[in-house]
Amino acid sequence: KRKWDLEAQPCEQFQLLRQIPSLTKAQCRQILSVVREDGKGSRSMSRQSEVYKDVLPAFRQLRLQGKQAGEVSLPYLHLPTILDVKAAKCPCFQRALESAAQQNNLTMIFYSDECTPGNVLAPDTTRKSCMVYVSFLGLPTHSESAWITLSVIRSSAYRPCFKCANVVSLGGARPAGFVDIANSNTACLQSLSHTNLLDIRQQLVSLSSTTTKLQEAEKLLGWKLEELSSSFLTSPALSGWAELEDCAVDAMHAYWSNGVVAQELGLWFTALLDNCDLNLGHVQTYLKTGWNACPASGLFMSEILAWFSHNLWRKNHDFRGDARACLTVLPICVQFGEEILRGNVFSMDAALDSLKALNRVCLCILRSKTDVSHSKNLLLLQTDHMRKFDVAHGRQHRPKIHFGLHIREQCLRWRSLIDCFTCERKHRRFKHVACNVTGRAFAKSCLLEMATGDAAANPR
Repeated sequence: KRKWDLEAQPCEQFQLLRQIPSLTKAQCRQILSVVREDGKGSRSMSRQSEVYKDVLPAFRQLRLQGKQAGEVSLPYLHLPTILDVKAAKCPCFQRALESAAQQNNLTMIFYSDECTPGNVLAPDTTRKSCMVYVSFLGLPTHSESAWITLSVIRSSAYRPCFKCANVVSLGGARPAGFVDIANSNTACLQSLSHTNLLDIRQQLVSLSSTTTKLQEAEKLLGWKLEELSSSFLTSPALSGWAELEDCAVDAMHAYWSNGVVAQELGLWFTALLDNCDLNLGHVQTYLKTGWNACPASGLFMSEILAWFSHNLWRKNHDFRGDARACLTVLPICVQFGEEILRGNVFSMDAALDSLKALNRVCLCILRSKTDVSHSKNLLLLQTDHMRKFDVAHGRQHRPKIHFGLHIREQCLRWRSLIDCFTCERKHRRFKHVACNVTGRAFAKSCLLEMATGDAAANPR
């Protein structure tokens, strides 16, 4: 961090204040107008061409015709240009990119996810946006600075798994040779290839002249013709560049972000209330008695205790904490079960077995992020958990528990396990930016703001 220079120009002082994340541009100008003796600064860097001079040359607008009348404008950054900007400003990023490209090719990781400003209890849906980030295999993807914000798009399937050809939703009709998402025998799963997908589209096209036949075929095949035809997967321009096999399941969303962990913590809490007189207050007392937050984790005991407050837990509902909360709360509940409940509340043994098996799956995934060889046991751990889940809670499986079964094959293909915890941390930056942006240029302003921070951030 640079020190404050009283003699510097207002624009330089403005950029220095912008290094404080909590300050908006308007607040930076107010501070300048107060601290400068000449009173200048109230209008400093008020034009986009001044504030975003480094990244504005990379800005583009993609104009598309909407389904209804009217044109849709999607803001994005030209990737080669923004890479040049970041490499020029960040020597560490340039060296990391050159090292990753030593094999004369770069494999791009493209991540898209909806992000809603506010919090889980009070979401601001008016600013909900689709965020697009990119990075490359070989870069330190655990660091937010290795990911570039490529686009901010403001938001206005029958088959539950896009990777399997014979998996249907739980409780639905099962034709011969099909299984549902609760199936734990991975030998029964049939992979859906990109060639199979193009054949499905061709078959749907051949039936499109008759609405009834088309709708029946869409239901049986698990794909809708209109959506499939407009998808990047069937775009002739992207043939050979982006195919079905290139689409990856994210471990973080499958398990920690409104995923398997949140569901099973809710089931564990319901079982706790149904089978004994203990409650969240006893868990908090247990934490205060024998636990301390590890300083290296960046967590505080007050934050951990807050995750066991009643506003995040309700009987017969999923745990309402975010991915970071699920990551921390799960092993605590496992240990509470083993030390306090096991041997004392026998009716909870099945629920404790399932929770413990889920924790083993999560530990395997986390270890595989640093050494992908740990993933060799992942499928065995996942199928063991699914069987124990059945015993404890019945067939209450959701699609995400099935999605997780594809993580191991992705590790084999990419020789790496990359999840979206890093991009979720970048979402927090977007939420902060979005709260201070209004108007028709919302997406453009947010994108330029995010890109300016990306360009100056060196990978750690």
